[in-house]
Amino acid sequence: MTSTLQDVAAVMSPKADLDIVFRIKANFEISSWHSKSSDETDVSGNVISVNPKLPILAAIAYTNRNNEYEVRVYYVAKKNFQLAYQIADNSGLTANVVKTCGGTLQLKLYYQCAANKLHFSYNASDNKKENWSIRSDVTN
Repeated sequence: MTSTLQDVAAVMSPKADLDIVFRIKANFEISSWHSKSSDETDVSGNVISVNPKLPILAAIAYTNRNNEYEVRVYYVAKKNFQLAYQIADNSGLTANVVKTCGGTLQLKLYYQCAANKLHFSYNASDNKKENWSIRSDVTN
């Protein structure tokens, strides 16, 4: 990759005692690796292609409301660049998960929008469904 944009993300799975690394390859496909030691093992699976105009990804690992361990990877889809989210072509991408005072899990995905303002999409997750919302210009 010749881009300076983020193309690697890693998470830790405490239940499996496993590091998982996601990487965007030069052909804009996501590869994943895992390890329990200093040696990584390639994980084969379905091919996921990212958008070549914005080859970035973010990953999070957490225990969901059903007490199941989840790993999620977020990226800009190959054909959906700048649709609903108006992601800037020089944006980064990062993700986080927090538990609110009421015990609800919120998955948060931060990115730069086309208007040069920091936006984030968030998901207030419960046992039944996921509802994604957008908060614009969070630094203002």
